[in-house]
Amino acid sequence: MLLDFKGAMDCCGIPFWLREGTLLGAVRDGDFIKGDKDMDVSVLAKDFIPPDNWGIYSELNDMFQVERRLYRQPFSGLCLKRDGHHIDVMLQFCNKERQSYITWSPPYSDRMRTEMPAEYLDKENWIDFLDVKFRIPQFPREVLHNIYGEFWETPLLNPRIDRRPWMKWRLHWTIYDDMPEYLRKGTENPLTN
Repeated sequence: MLLDFKGAMDCCGIPFWLREGTLLGAVRDGDFIKGDKDMDVSVLAKDFIPPDNWGIYSELNDMFQVERRLYRQPFSGLCLKRDGHHIDVMLQFCNKERQSYITWSPPYSDRMRTEMPAEYLDKENWIDFLDVKFRIPQFPREVLHNIYGEFWETPLLNPRIDRRPWMKWRLHWTIYDDMPEYLRKGTENPLTN
């Protein structure tokens, strides 16, 4: 499923990065984390939101059941479902003033808004995963430490109970430089109406 997503994104020329549990599995285990029920990726909002890239939505709709994500904002990403699995596609918004990228996380998360320094995504970094190359943030070990804490390299015995709920990259909502007008005004996403 992740390889199909990668093929569609590569075909449309849209870069994306592994994130969260998928990044953890790729870096730490060289595989998906046992028992993880989803795949996590991020894409820069400016690369993923129309009008310039309608093609990717056609590609994704042909392969997956597509649901928009509404994490306290009108549009923060997509959930792509197929055969009982899903990929969470989180949008990263540029904040030029702070030289960072901001992502809205799921409502069940303790880190609703996360901020990553721009240098982590502005330079290409790759990992061999599933026998192909995937983009990952610069300094992946530091990223994983910031997400999961100092013991990120030790697999959890029961990931659903033993959570490591801290994140250094927190912030409050601001209007981001590359956010489309319908997001700024809080109106519905035209893609999913």
